[in-house]
Formats: sequence, structure tokens, C-alpha cells
Amino acid sequence: MGIYTALLSLSSFVGALCAGYILAQSPRQRATQLAALLAATASWWALCEARWNGARDVVEALHWMRLSAPGWVFLGGMVPHLMARYLDIYPAPDAARRQRILMRAAWVGYAVGLAVMPFDWWTRSVHAAIYRTPWGWSYAPGTAQLVYFAAVSGPVTIAVIAMVRNFHSPLSVATRSHRIAIRLGILTPIALTPVTDIILPALGIPFPRLGSTSYTLFGLIALGTAFRFGMLFFTPQQFSEEILDALHEGVAMITPSGLVRRANRGLAHLCGREPATLVGLELRALLDWTPTAAPRAVEEEQSVLWTADRIAIPVSVSAAPLCDRQGEPMGIVVVVRDLREIEELRRRMLIQARLAAVGELAAGLAHEINNPLAFVRSNLAQLERRWKLLCEPEALSDDEREAIAEESRELIADSLTGVDRAAAIVRGVRHFTHAGHPAREPANLNELLDDAISMLRPRLLPPELVIELRAGEIPPVACAPQELRQVFLNLLVNALDAVGRRGRVVVTTLREGDAVVAEVRDDGCGMSPETLERIFDPFFTTKRVGEGTGLGLGIAWHIVQKHGGEIAVESTPGSGSCFRVRLPLPDASAEAA
Repeated sequence: MGIYTALLSLSSFVGALCAGYILAQSPRQRATQLAALLAATASWWALCEARWNGARDVVEALHWMRLSAPGWVFLGGMVPHLMARYLDIYPAPDAARRQRILMRAAWVGYAVGLAVMPFDWWTRSVHAAIYRTPWGWSYAPGTAQLVYFAAVSGPVTIAVIAMVRNFHSPLSVATRSHRIAIRLGILTPIALTPVTDIILPALGIPFPRLGSTSYTLFGLIALGTAFRFGMLFFTPQQFSEEILDALHEGVAMITPSGLVRRANRGLAHLCGREPATLVGLELRALLDWTPTAAPRAVEEEQSVLWTADRIAIPVSVSAAPLCDRQGEPMGIVVVVRDLREIEELRRRMLIQARLAAVGELAAGLAHEINNPLAFVRSNLAQLERRWKLLCEPEALSDDEREAIAEESRELIADSLTGVDRAAAIVRGVRHFTHAGHPAREPANLNELLDDAISMLRPRLLPPELVIELRAGEIPPVACAPQELRQVFLNLLVNALDAVGRRGRVVVTTLREGDAVVAEVRDDGCGMSPETLERIFDPFFTTKRVGEGTGLGLGIAWHIVQKHGGEIAVESTPGSGSCFRVRLPLPDASAEAA
């Protein structure tokens, strides 16, 4: 008798301790409040049981039996109520409908419990017959208690079914061991209480009542999950909707299977949807980005988000895996930031950089265009003189007339060549100043490099300063041609600045596996390790004030990254530098090759 009473007293103490700890985790969460109340009522129930089993007589035992009523009569309402709050935290695809059903069951359970209490306190219809047992006192359930048991079986059964179904929801992020702990914590008292407290006493089979102790087990398992997994299964510490809804960035919690489990209003606004409609959708239906098989942290990866109207929005994606305290993956948190304004600023900056590059070449271009214009004008002047001679047929012999006609044909051919050369220079300038369209199209890097080299010919003074193009046999790449022209122009201008008035720049193209590589190598001054670390930083430049903006290589890096490629540099002070641009080939091009 003493051991059983001590067990009940210990259960009462542990239940009260668990109630306080659970409530302290998140006192404003309704689910936490309900769980703490459940543990507290179980604690009171166990305390009353300990007192009536230690009572001296039947009157004292009955007194404590009646006082225990608040500890168990409302369990039929609290269990489905707690499950309804549980579904609010770990939603199923049809969670709203299930919550409505559970809440109706909860109110039925509360009403039945409230109706039973007067019968317990003022009649013997609950504790029908009290008798002595080896471990203390027990009683046979009366009519009111049997009716109560039958009435609350329905709400509790509904709660159990909802819980079991929700464990198989694709939106659940709980680990297998976590789910087992939740099942034990809720199903054990639900299964044990009616057997030991109702059925066996009704059949006249003496057995210690374990109802209050089993509900204390619920508190212990909740306590264990808090220490084991770093969170209570009814307290969403990892996801605070109140905070996330205040963020402009889109934030979503993704299950290990790739489904959206939670989404804030920022993401819903970007997608042009309501937050509730995002729950249960596959991430790839919203975002052109897929997490890796093994979740890892991702910082600022560029991607495209699709709105409800299938409009593409440029975004940056950051992600971090969400794990419990034991390192088991529970999903991944994805942060999406709108880049439309930034992309517009980058586009303007790119145009300004192009214009700045062309501005540096303005004097040379003017000289380059003036040369053909000068000899075209000279040719036209000579043609005018010959035309006047041809207008006086009596002053020329047939041989002289034929000679003048031959010279005129040569002058016209030279003039046309000069005009074509000037037109080609103008077309080259348009390539670099025109903003173009970001749509991808097949292009050959050899032709893009030749365009860039043509732009720089006015700066070349052979044989002291030379650019050599070693064009390899390469397939086309899918790219935005005007952007890659800007990349190569920036690299070539950088190389010419490095070699000064005397040197050599060698441009090589080749294919490496499933990629095309363009190398720009110079024999100039090279760079120090400190400079190499910051070479692609925006606004970083080693030139004097007024000679450079520090945007050229930063823009080149950004364009190459946007094309899915890589840009690397090797340099040794005094031995020159080599910039290497590697661009992936499209599948079709790779197969055709």
C-alpha cells in the first residue's frame, strides 16, 4: 500500500513540475497553456488518489474521490482541444476542416464533464461502492461514470484518429523518433485510463488505478522531447508567424520532401497569392531553385520566382537547414528577396560602364573614323578632277580616257572600302552602348572576342603593343551576346592597362568537357596577392583617381555568374596575369558536338 501511494504522490509532484515547465516554454501559446493545464489536472488527480488510498475510513476516502473530479472530468474535452491546437502548428493539407471537427468534439467533452460533476459531488452515481484493496481504497463505477465514459469516448476517438492521420501528413517535419514520442505521450493515457479506472473495476477485477499516473507520463514525455529535440511538439519555437509576417522578404519552411509547410505574408505577396494557398505546394512550383539532397546553408543564390500569373521575378535565395538538437533534419528554411529594383540598378550600372568604356576609346575611335573619311574625301576630289577631264573629249586621246577610267574605278573601290570600315566601327560601338535584351541565344565566343578586339584597335601600336586571338574550334554557347562583349572588353582593357605602351595580350578559346573557355593573358605588371583578393569587388581599383571606376571587373564577374559560369584569375607580380572565363555548354550544343 505504501509503494502505490508513494507512486501516486510522485506522479502528482512530477505532473506539477511538468505543468510549470511546459507553461514557461511559451506562456502565450494556447497549445502550451492547454498542455500545461492537462498536466496540472493530472497532478491534482494523482494527489487526490494518493490521499484517498491513504485514508483511514470510507468517509475520508469518498471525500477525496469527489475532490478528484476536476482532475479527470474535463479530459474528454481537453484531449481533442489540444489536438486541434496541435494541428494548427503541424498542419495537414485539410487541417482547417479537421480543426473544426476536433473543436466540436472538445466542446462536447467539456459539456459532458461539466454535467457529471454535480452527480459526483452530491450523489453516489459515480462512486457507487467503495471497498478496501491491498493497496488502499477503490470503488465500482456507478451509472453516471459509465455514461460519462460512453459520452467522451466519441470525442477522444476523433482526436486519436486526427492525430494518427496527421502523422502521415506530407507536411509533417517531425522525425520518426519524435513522432513515436508524441504517440506515446498522448495514446498511453488514452488507452490505459479506461482499462484500469473504468473497465476492470466495472468487471469486479481488482487492479491499481493508473489513469492519473499515465497522464503524468504525458508530461514526462513532453519534457523529454524538449530536452531531446530542443522543442516541445506543441510549441513552434522555430517559427514565429508574428515576426515573419512583419518581414518584407519571403520566408518559407520546407519539409524534407520539398513541400511548403509554412509561408509568411512577404512570400505570399511576391507570389500574388494568399499565405494559406501556399501550404502544401511543391517548392519547385514557386521557385526555380531546388535544395540539395543533403540540406546545406545557401547564401544569396540568384533564381526566379513564379507568380500566380506565371510572371518571372528575379530573386535571391538564402537557405538554412532546420535540425533538432541531435542533428536530425526537420526541413529547410528558405528566404527569398525581391531583386527587381537591384536588377534595374545593375542594368543601369552596366549601361554606364559600357558608355564609360567607350568614352575611354572615344579619341582613338575618332582617329580611326577620320582616317577612312580623309582618304575617301581625297579620292572624291581626284574623281572630281578626272570627271572634268572626261567632260572635254577633244582634249584626251582614247588611251588617256581609258587610263582615267581605270584610275577612277580604283578610287571608287578604295572609297567604298573606307566607308565600310567606318560603318563597321560604328556598328561595333552600337554593340557596346546598346542595352540589348537579356534573352539567351546561341553565340560564338570567337566572334564576340573579335568584336571586342576591333573596338580596341585604335589603342594598338604594332609591333610594340599587340593583341593576338588564338581562336579554337568551339561550339556556340547560350548567352546574352551584348553582355559577354562587355565582359571581354573589360578584360581586354584591363590587360592593355597592365602592359602599358609595350607588351602582348594573347586571347585563347578552347573547349573543356561540357564548357567553353576563353583566356585573356598578358605579360604586364601582374598583381599582388592583396590585390587578387579584392579584384572583383565593386569600386575597387588600383588606378589613380579619375582613371577608373572599379566597376569593370565586378560587372564582368556578375555577368559570368549569371550565365552559370566561372571567372578566375592567376597573377604573379612582374610576370603578367591570366583571366579565365568558363561558360557551360547547353545540352543540345554538347550533343551536337
